[in-house]
Amino acid sequence: MKLLKITAKNFKTLENATIQFGENYCTISGKNNAGKSCIIKLLSSLLFTDSRPWESDSEIDFDDDRTQWTSEDDIIEVEYELRLNRNDDSSLVTFVEKISDASVPSIDFSVFIKSTYNKLKKSEHTARVDDKTIEGSLAKDILHKLKTSNLLFLHNSTNDEEAYFGRGRHLAFIEFVLSEQEKRQIIEVEAQIQSKIKKMAKQHKDDLQTLLGKFEEKHSVEFSTVDTGYSRHIPLGVRLSDKNVNVPINHWGSGTQNKLYILLSILWANRIKTQGKEDEKITPIVVIEEPESFLHPSAQAEFGKLLSSLALELGIQIIVTTHSPYMLNRNDPKSNILVRRHNQTNKKSGSEVVIPSGENWMLPFAEHLGLPVGEFSSWSPIFETDKKRVLLVEGAIDKDYFDFLLQNALLQELLPSDLEIVAYGGKDALKNTVLLKFTLEKYDESYITFDLDALSEVKRSIEAIGYKDGVTYFHIGKDIAGHMDIEGLLPDRIRSKIFSNNTSLVTQAIGGDRSAKNTLKKLYLDEFKKNSDYTAEELKDFNSLFKRINKGIRANKRV
Repeated sequence: MKLLKITAKNFKTLENATIQFGENYCTISGKNNAGKSCIIKLLSSLLFTDSRPWESDSEIDFDDDRTQWTSEDDIIEVEYELRLNRNDDSSLVTFVEKISDASVPSIDFSVFIKSTYNKLKKSEHTARVDDKTIEGSLAKDILHKLKTSNLLFLHNSTNDEEAYFGRGRHLAFIEFVLSEQEKRQIIEVEAQIQSKIKKMAKQHKDDLQTLLGKFEEKHSVEFSTVDTGYSRHIPLGVRLSDKNVNVPINHWGSGTQNKLYILLSILWANRIKTQGKEDEKITPIVVIEEPESFLHPSAQAEFGKLLSSLALELGIQIIVTTHSPYMLNRNDPKSNILVRRHNQTNKKSGSEVVIPSGENWMLPFAEHLGLPVGEFSSWSPIFETDKKRVLLVEGAIDKDYFDFLLQNALLQELLPSDLEIVAYGGKDALKNTVLLKFTLEKYDESYITFDLDALSEVKRSIEAIGYKDGVTYFHIGKDIAGHMDIEGLLPDRIRSKIFSNNTSLVTQAIGGDRSAKNTLKKLYLDEFKKNSDYTAEELKDFNSLFKRINKGIRANKRV
């Protein structure tokens, strides 16, 4: 199951809001008290049921939850859109079709749930399936099914009582006296249970070990079973080890503990999704509040990438609230929801929900990094690629040269096939060290190229974030006046032809006319692409560049 949209009216600070969710890894960010917790409560009120109802704060209460500056006669209105998949959510699909007395032919279809609450403490619920409206007790049956199907794994990283088996609360144990006969019977049954649980625990351990193996810092994990007290939630003692120590999980740092508990939540959700009979399948949603808690920024960046990849790999929707730019979805910026408070005179401040799309894609990144949105304009193509290895080139024209040479196999020295060529917006994009470092952390490997005439301007910033000359960054061009860019590598006959046919443009470009320079660059490229019968001697400078890049890639691999 995937949550696609929530529309809320008069609920806390969400006076009139529509929240659209990414179907894989989705983030909700914003400043403190912006309204992130309001969205999580709306989600919890639909899907979360607590074993201790008197302790639960997930239900909507009109007095506590209505927008305070509206009239008491206004109702709270919430509508959810859920997407069910016939293969992954067969249990829910069968139930919904039975209740609605409708057979939906498509593999994926939406279910709409609408709830209203008024000052008389009365609530009304309706559901809609395939344009058929369900009301009254049947709608409540659907709500009850959603709440009791274990569809929401909710992890709050800031709760210091979070535990593997406690959903955020400590467990209490009591003892009672058994007769000898009862004790013998229990011992016999326990021996069988212990054997079965050890086999199950081993599978849990193996699955978790696979996830831990995705981190650069390597750990191994051990589970030990508890002798008594079996219930639906089996308590397990957890030990975590690296090459130096092997200690209980609670002896590790808070960041390591938190990562492990989050991975366990995802693991549980995946086991529910993948285990069980074909007609009993169901896919939970995982919600994580502030997964960056207790983690260094570099660890946040690694963890954010892992959560994003797990959502895709496992087919599970992971929704996180965060204050960290490193937890945002850098592969799919439109999956980053930004919540902000209005600033209106003589009126209490409501929440504005911004779904980054089009020109707004960078807003969550800009707010978290404290940078003007204009700083991101050059980096849009970088965020759009989903490759793990990239070679960054100054602009679209440089990319065209690289693509033409590679696609036509014109050089003896070619680049790795899984290395994507991506254009950034010119040398100025390399001068913002904060944004440059943040952007490039998206990739497993990244290499930067720029024109030789920009070396003095960008060297300090790119070396400040750890890039090395000839290993992870490369300047393009020859140390000859007029040749300190990619056009300086062209065969002499191409340069001579364009130069002689466009003397006026050349004069303007030498005088500093940027428009003339850009026009000349396009003419050089077009003329170069007209032919593919170049000799090795004519392309020797391009071949030398590619050779340097390959040598740097190999050196970087060895580091």
